[in-house]
Amino acid sequence: MAGRQAPRRTSLNWDESDTDEDKEEIDKVKAKLSETLQAKETKKRTDEMDKDIQNLQTKLQTTEEGMKQWVKEVEEWAASSPKSTNCQVQQGLQRVMEGLALKIKQRKIELYRTIDNNKDRKPKRDIIAKNKRKLEEAIAVYNNLVPDTEAVDTADAVLSQDFPIWPWDSASTVPLETKKMAFDKVMLLSRLREEDGILIKEMKNHCRYLTGSSRAVQREIQQIEKDLCKQSCPFAMSLEAYEGLKDLLKKRLQEMEKQMEEAFSTYRNVLMDPTALQEEDNEGEEEVWDAEICLTLDDTDSSDDEKQD
Repeated sequence: MAGRQAPRRTSLNWDESDTDEDKEEIDKVKAKLSETLQAKETKKRTDEMDKDIQNLQTKLQTTEEGMKQWVKEVEEWAASSPKSTNCQVQQGLQRVMEGLALKIKQRKIELYRTIDNNKDRKPKRDIIAKNKRKLEEAIAVYNNLVPDTEAVDTADAVLSQDFPIWPWDSASTVPLETKKMAFDKVMLLSRLREEDGILIKEMKNHCRYLTGSSRAVQREIQQIEKDLCKQSCPFAMSLEAYEGLKDLLKKRLQEMEKQMEEAFSTYRNVLMDPTALQEEDNEGEEEVWDAEICLTLDDTDSSDDEKQD
């Protein structure tokens, strides 16, 4: 069909370089699949943290709403805390002392949990000692501002308590350490869920790309077969060369289908809702069909933009 406009194949030269291109595409798919391990680990951590928070709620005899309230109170506490420890105001000094005591206790826990040798522990110990001196100074300033009945105990006495009780706390006050513990876990779970969502979106987009690319090649093969049935071919090439082009495309399609099977199988083991991949199967054909067949993962965004223009 001499009058038929040839489909764009600017990325395909149909020579020996195609083997290298195929290998490059396969390597990209393998690299993408390796990210699935990260998604699987993130999902595992998310599930563990979710369970950890449920256990913490039971232990502290609170509810999900109670945890949310503590998170809000910690955020408000942080917002109302002075930026500097050199504070001379009574309420500001209360926030400073609470923050320093909390920071020292957390750093002591991290000191032996994350560091294995004494050499690496020394800088951490120096920071702890520096914060303790600041706490002692803040206590001294505060005690000069209040009656003896409202004075804060020594820094050593405060730090020796698992949950320090401050003079300004009421009997029903939940310790700041408890609220901060809940805050840290809730924030970590939120970050894990956000990361989990990003990775799942990437997996869906990758499946959509693979599906669209495969359909584009299938359409090319179908068109070539129609042309060969009519004993015609574009590009001023021989029928034998056109037949060879079809064989090349079929080989490429086999590689794509292998990649798709590997990707879909791996992703389904990670996604909580495997049917999400099937939803993506119904999209993406037209986006790739009018573009170059030899797309890379980075080309998908640019091809979408061209289509919109």
